[in-house]
Amino acid sequence: EDNEEAEETPEKLNKDDVSNQGYRNRFDEKLYRTLRDFKEVEPLSVKLKNFKWWYIPYDEMGIKNGILPYYNQIVSTYYPYPMSNRVTTCASLMKKYGHYIFGIYKEKDEIAKFIYGIPGEFTKEEQPYKGVTGFKNWSYANNDNKGESGYWLAFVNPKTGETTDPPKVSLT
Repeated sequence: EDNEEAEETPEKLNKDDVSNQGYRNRFDEKLYRTLRDFKEVEPLSVKLKNFKWWYIPYDEMGIKNGILPYYNQIVSTYYPYPMSNRVTTCASLMKKYGHYIFGIYKEKDEIAKFIYGIPGEFTKEEQPYKGVTGFKNWSYANNDNKGESGYWLAFVNPKTGETTDPPKVSLT
């Protein structure tokens, strides 16, 4: 009997350890490992419950940009609409402000939304792709982000990659 208990304990510890990390599957684990390379921040003027944010420096070569889920689809410079030369792109704003933010929203300890935040002012001129690609929500930056007025946010369904409405949120 003592041996059985000893054998069960490491499994229990392992499971607890994994859930403490928030990893539900290999994809989540890989994502969080990738995000360890970036600074965790509180970029918005309000602290939202069940959100975590990371500051991602702009990378002119684009090498680091495509490592986050659905990045190319959401933030990509490939704009499939006419007159795109008159449209503000995510890339132009990321270059101007030197970064973007990536967020994860959880419900019941599961990743419910990915969020891409592109810095910019609350003006039509600085709304990425005029909102067509999902950047329809805007939030003020916190006071620590000197010179930045806020972020255009796109909420992404983690299972499909489609942009979606923001979750019903509560403040912490």
